[in-house]
Amino acid sequence: MGYLIWLVIGVTLLVAEILTGAFVFLFFGIAGCLVALLTAVYFLPFWAEGVIFGVLSLLGVALLRKRMIRRQQKNLMKNDEQQTFVLEKTLAPNQEDMIQYQGSLFRAQNVSSETLPQGSRVRVVRTEGTRLLIEKEN
Repeated sequence: MGYLIWLVIGVTLLVAEILTGAFVFLFFGIAGCLVALLTAVYFLPFWAEGVIFGVLSLLGVALLRKRMIRRQQKNLMKNDEQQTFVLEKTLAPNQEDMIQYQGSLFRAQNVSSETLPQGSRVRVVRTEGTRLLIEKEN
């Protein structure tokens, strides 16, 4: 019967992760489901179930959360390559500055040999982390 409680806890936390995307509830949800599996197969005292849940959750957060966030950001930024947008400020050749892109501030660098005037249409050549390397659209 205890395994059902852990299964409900685990699934509820996984649903919360889907709704938030914070990569926190994910590890707690997985830990809850694993504890449900363990308690369905083995008899464990409640305190041991709680300890296993806590250890698995914290290990997941500590070891995997940052890596998953970096991978997600990297993939999201890769999707920006070749996108075009209107530049809101002038950038000299090789100048780097903060710009508005898709409603957020990003660091961008003009990688072309010509000045990109305010209002010009530019494209993202590539990304380096969260920095956009841009040039004038052809």
